[in-house]
Amino acid sequence: MRWLSVLLRAIHLAFVLALGIVLHSPESLTYQYEIIVATGLSGLALLAMEMSNKLFFAELAGLSMIAKLCMIAAMAIWMDQSLVLYWLIILWSAFFAHAPRTFRHRKWR
Repeated sequence: MRWLSVLLRAIHLAFVLALGIVLHSPESLTYQYEIIVATGLSGLALLAMEMSNKLFFAELAGLSMIAKLCMIAAMAIWMDQSLVLYWLIILWSAFFAHAPRTFRHRKWR
């Protein structure tokens, strides 16, 4: 299961990078829709894996995921701000991904 998680994260990261390219110059890529869908599907696959931990949403990592999903929803609502939100999501994700395990898995409620 660990290697599947690593593989999914690598695939998701590649699609997130491609999404950044689309947001920076939308006219340069032919497969914009496919990249957006693939980014979302790979993210949902990761979320499903995380949710196998019943306490995920009681931890700061789960709270962080909720915040990230809200920022993604905001990208769809305020498309003119999508590039700024993209970079906020990148920074937010990097912070939580590299925070100590004791912090990420700390209970918030």
